[in-house]
Amino acid sequence: MNQVGILCTNGGTHSPEKWAAASAGQLIQIAAEATGEQAIAGRRLELQLLDILERHHKIVQDEEKLALKEEGVAHYEHPIDVSNHVFDAFDEIMSSTKSSHFAEHFSDPIVQGHVLDVIRKDMQTIIEIERAWHKSKLLGMEIQT
Repeated sequence: MNQVGILCTNGGTHSPEKWAAASAGQLIQIAAEATGEQAIAGRRLELQLLDILERHHKIVQDEEKLALKEEGVAHYEHPIDVSNHVFDAFDEIMSSTKSSHFAEHFSDPIVQGHVLDVIRKDMQTIIEIERAWHKSKLLGMEIQT
């Protein structure tokens, strides 16, 4: 099943909190009508993932903003490489799932591949949006994010 999401802002880039919610929503989904021990465990894990992802997305975003401030348009030519950030976030997420009700699910290599893909895609997009926003401000244009 493919999931489509849209992040909206009012005149700026997306916050790390918004990115964390979008990323976590692709990693764990608890049905609104879910009840019982498994639902509670799922919500607890979701909160942990939100905290982890918010922290790591903020690092990526802050580093990109700083690089754009220091290097200006020359920074656009730098390749986007989030590998270290991806693996740091992945390791922390995997560690948090080991003691959860969902440890077996997250130990599946296919699930782990999905987690890596979500983190990488979202971190790369954070950088792309920061660069697009920076460029639009230089050109005096409004962009929709």
